[in-house]
Amino acid sequence: IGMTPQSVNVFGGFKTQGRTIDSWSAIEEDARLVAESGAFAVVLEAMAAPLAERITAAVPIPTVGIGASPGCDGQILVMEDMLGLSPRVPKFVKEFGEIGNAIDRAIGSYAKEVRARTFPAREHTYSVKAAAPANDQDATGGPASAAGPASGTGRVTKKTKIRGLRGLDTRSTGTFDRLEARGLLKLRARLSMPGFWRLSELGFRDRTITRRRHESGDLEDNGRRSRQSAARGGRRNPP
Repeated sequence: IGMTPQSVNVFGGFKTQGRTIDSWSAIEEDARLVAESGAFAVVLEAMAAPLAERITAAVPIPTVGIGASPGCDGQILVMEDMLGLSPRVPKFVKEFGEIGNAIDRAIGSYAKEVRARTFPAREHTYSVKAAAPANDQDATGGPASAAGPASGTGRVTKKTKIRGLRGLDTRSTGTFDRLEARGLLKLRARLSMPGFWRLSELGFRDRTITRRRHESGDLEDNGRRSRQSAARGGRRNPP
């Protein structure tokens, strides 16, 4: 209440309220009605300090002043105004910072260095790394084989990277046996435990195996039975 910015055209502009005592009664009535309507607080804006103190003492809810009085229960300011970001501010605003001037100086310095081509400087750019020397010999000192190690005898030097393991039902050990025989997967785990694992996508290099069906049954049926078992208090699926 008081000077409400949304009603400046009614007031004839941004004018302080309550400067004359005969105008107090209408503003005090507004404060009483706001409190009776169930509001948890009321903002007193741009009004005479004695009036703001009188309203604060009269209403049962907290008052928040902005250009009112230090006697209000709380204070508020527009952040852009108090930080010095607004070109013009009302009388009741105190600028607690000069961030606007600092921004102007920083942007001006940036533009100046860009035009002079002094920014970015050497310390702000990236250089090219030196090329690694070609490796023409294997670990034993002999010439490297273009074909790589012989099948089944060479030492594994790089593990296959698995991109994802979701949605593929691996209930049976045969699934992993076949993958292991093809050199795609090494799994040292016992899969005979109750329950079954659901994996959605199994990716190896340029090969992707997605949502297969196995002798254990359809994926959706398995998932449904698993959820029903968990709801009955059965064992949960392994993560």
